[in-house]
Amino acid sequence: MTSPQTRLEKDKNSTKALVDRLIKKELLTRQKDDSDKRFYKLQATPAGIFLTKELAKLDYDFMRETESGLTDEELTSFTKTLTRLEEKITAKL
Repeated sequence: MTSPQTRLEKDKNSTKALVDRLIKKELLTRQKDDSDKRFYKLQATPAGIFLTKELAKLDYDFMRETESGLTDEELTSFTKTLTRLEEKITAKL
């Protein structure tokens, strides 16, 4: 299992700062894990869930609008190119 820091490509301090900001904005809650006191359970608040859904809709609409006018072949080629670029950039890091 990868850590949240690895998935976010952030170090522990940056991840903690991000979580703290989300808690301050009342989008996330943090509770001690009963089974292991070293860990916290993070949970989205109703406002956080709502915002996540709204952002997902905006993302979907943006992607649909962006993709309109492109053929399947163009989209496939573009996706392959982006994937190759990401691999090259990641290899340099």
